[in-house]
Amino acid sequence: MSYKFMEWKCSRWDTPVCDAPSMSLEALCIRGKLQIILDTSNVSVSRPKIKITFSKCMAFRSLQESYMTALWGRFEDYSWPGKTFFVDDSQWISELAAQDSLFSELSKDARHYVIATDAEVVEVITRHPPRIETL
Repeated sequence: MSYKFMEWKCSRWDTPVCDAPSMSLEALCIRGKLQIILDTSNVSVSRPKIKITFSKCMAFRSLQESYMTALWGRFEDYSWPGKTFFVDDSQWISELAAQDSLFSELSKDARHYVIATDAEVVEVITRHPPRIETL
């Protein structure tokens, strides 16, 4: 199976969970904003949950385990960016921009964020950096 991220150029997104040995996605909510709660209880008892809030996102997707296997395999031969990273020169942004002229205009300074948990990959396109909190 071919995945488009095989051609990704990634850069590290330093977060409290970028090097977490284990984390799971507890919640993904939309209420005018995108909130992602990551359970890192296997990592630290003192701060078991991290909330990442995107105040405005242009697009997001959450993909399940089969995508994860290929993602981890892709990084076996390349440098590991961690479990949170940016996709530079994102094909996904380019594809969406080609389909919609308004998105094309608004996405000129957008970033493609990736959060890879043990079983899911969440991708977000936004022009606004997220807020990260320890719960």
